[in-house]
Amino acid sequence: MPRGTAENAFEERAAAEEIEILVRNNNFSQVTVYTARAGSGRRLGIVPGKGEATFKVRWTLPDIRLRVRPLAGREFYTETLSVAPGELLELVIPPR
Repeated sequence: MPRGTAENAFEERAAAEEIEILVRNNNFSQVTVYTARAGSGRRLGIVPGKGEATFKVRWTLPDIRLRVRPLAGREFYTETLSVAPGELLELVIPPR
């Protein structure tokens, strides 16, 4: 087997298990976005105030919930959403 073939197959499998999360932050406050699952979470990244960012995450579970922590203000959680690999989720944070 040529070198790199196993790596390519692994990368393709990982990419096939990814979802994309587009966050549009209409608030003036910067936010940090996390996945939230049964008491644990994974930091996806920061979205500046009045900005947007797209995060790719390997996700094999049938649903997802996000936690949003504004730099100023209270954190909040999204409702639990059904998701499948290859999907794009869009989260719009309203102005406050």
